[in-house]
Amino acid sequence: MKKLILFAILSAVSIVVANQTTIPYQELQWDLSYLVDIVDRCHVSPWRYISRENFMKIAEEIKQKLDHPMSGTDFYKEIIYLLHYISDVHTFAGLPISDNILVFPFIPHVIDSRIFVVHDGNNLSLAPFEILKIDGKDAKDIIREMNRYTPFSTYRSLSSFFWLLPTLWDKKEFHILIKHDNERREIVVKAITLQEFEKIKKQFFKDEKYYQFTRRGNIGILRIKSFAFAIGLPEKLKEFSEFLTKVFSENKDMTDLIIDVRDNPGGSWDAPLEIISHFIDKPLIINADMYTKACEYAQEDLAAIGIRYSKELEGEIIKTKRTFTAYPKKPIFKGNVWALVNKDVFSGGKFFVYVIQKYRLGKVIGEKLLTDANITLWRPFMLPYSHLEVYIPTRMVFFGKNIEIIPDYEITLTDDEKEQFALGKSDPMLQKAIELIKSQTKEP
Repeated sequence: MKKLILFAILSAVSIVVANQTTIPYQELQWDLSYLVDIVDRCHVSPWRYISRENFMKIAEEIKQKLDHPMSGTDFYKEIIYLLHYISDVHTFAGLPISDNILVFPFIPHVIDSRIFVVHDGNNLSLAPFEILKIDGKDAKDIIREMNRYTPFSTYRSLSSFFWLLPTLWDKKEFHILIKHDNERREIVVKAITLQEFEKIKKQFFKDEKYYQFTRRGNIGILRIKSFAFAIGLPEKLKEFSEFLTKVFSENKDMTDLIIDVRDNPGGSWDAPLEIISHFIDKPLIINADMYTKACEYAQEDLAAIGIRYSKELEGEIIKTKRTFTAYPKKPIFKGNVWALVNKDVFSGGKFFVYVIQKYRLGKVIGEKLLTDANITLWRPFMLPYSHLEVYIPTRMVFFGKNIEIIPDYEITLTDDEKEQFALGKSDPMLQKAIELIKSQTKEP
């Protein structure tokens, strides 16, 4: 049975692999033409970083390379380069895959130009370790190659593609030079199927949860890995609401609350509003403009704003109002609120941080986010012959021009601190945030 793996391995945003069936070049050319047509006709804002003329020129150059049959993997490698130029984080591609595609038997973490492994299904006694070379190729060069395959160079995305290296390189066995306990040694790693990986993954993440609460003295820490759990699932949103009520009811002595949304890829709009509801004593109305591209291929988007598609509307960008409202919920937290972020916060996660900062509900600590506050909403399209899933933003939630989310208190980690975090030995950013909060507030 086929399924679509979404970025990332550990959360849920999209990941790419390919099946190796050879596809005639004429069909690949047709798929490329369809992709270009979708971008041109349906993307709400494709030409911010590249002109339409240059985009079409590059597409034609790629088409010239499609002069022979290719596997889905090789076709992906060609067309993803085109999507790089749009550079909006929400335009990307994925592939339907089978349980038999090859992956590494471990979970990689790419940090800057280094690769770390904390959970290793190949030899559990070795992890954690750092990967220095694979088949004689330096880690930084492999990461540079992975950068080409992903339209956004976040650590989560790069880690996902590195995990897929056996499929991308079409190889089953690897000689890997690692550093373990400050000693270098070479190990042989054999790729496993996705189906096999799903079995061993359970030993890595037995207690994985989307959200959890802990305390450090008077400081509470609410960790939200993703808001995806509440998309279209009212019962899950209800569970989350009850969880928050319990947290605030049982921890009334908290002076400060850290909401840790590092690496949060987003998901539901409603889940962030549930948290915000405990910080306000009257309704909070968040206004934005919604821009929707009128496109024959995405008529449902127009229907959602009460407009019926017609050929006369094709290509127009229709502006409507979008309102988000948070209503007060008891118990209301009166202490200090701190949003802990890194650069890899997107979509609903970014929306949450924007509201916290914009409406002065709290302070932001951490790294500057990669993108501004505005959020594009994608729609999937299937390329008919290669069966690639292509995700094109057809709508945009617009809060304002050039609204950047810049931390009130920026935290910079050293290379050693990043290594400690990647290897699961400590969490320096969280510790620095706690120390900063203690220096800002008086503890009893």
